[in-house]
Amino acid sequence: MLFATFVDKYQPAVIIKFNAKCGETDNLQFEEYLNKFQTLYEQNETFNVLLDGRDVESFPITYAMKHAGFLLKNKELTKKYIKKSAIILNNQTLKNILDIVFSIYTPESDMIITENFREGLIHVLDKQKC
Repeated sequence: MLFATFVDKYQPAVIIKFNAKCGETDNLQFEEYLNKFQTLYEQNETFNVLLDGRDVESFPITYAMKHAGFLLKNKELTKKYIKKSAIILNNQTLKNILDIVFSIYTPESDMIITENFREGLIHVLDKQKC
């Protein structure tokens, strides 16, 4: 089972769709997710990211903290390459997880947080600030 699926056919947007059962994945699958995220930076091109959490049933706090640590470690790359981002939430649990992430790492991109997939997609497909 994958932690998340990366869809990159809508450049400059990259859609990362979290698996409904991502909370049940093991650490190796989460590390694979972070490695895929790292490859986005290695392309040396700006991009927009949409994190789609609509189907998520659970998201371990440890993964949220590791993700925040990853963003912190790659702060300069994140600032350089991610221009716009959208996070699609489905429930209060993910909102609480985001609060933990944002307490460790403060995003610098043009970001929206919404429950509306279409709104998030329109935001990251907009090429004006890329």
